[in-house]
Amino acid sequence: IDSKTIGIEKPDPRPFHFALDELGESPASCVHVGDSLHSDVVGAIGAGMTAVHIDPLNLCDDKRHGHCQSLEDFVNDLVR
Repeated sequence: IDSKTIGIEKPDPRPFHFALDELGESPASCVHVGDSLHSDVVGAIGAGMTAVHIDPLNLCDDKRHGHCQSLEDFVNDLVR
């Protein structure tokens, strides 16, 4: 779901809900991984999802969501 295509910009939680509806999943069963604290993390948390912030420089110290330095690190952590 592209927020610009549907005309609802993140961090509004509605784009996340549209995606969850298309997947047939609940917010509690999904994790959103994104690189924008404002759009991705705030939006996903607002939709009731777990959020992981891709923060390659470790600049974010907010403990209310997860952090990874890269998407590759996130995936590697999943398969370990």
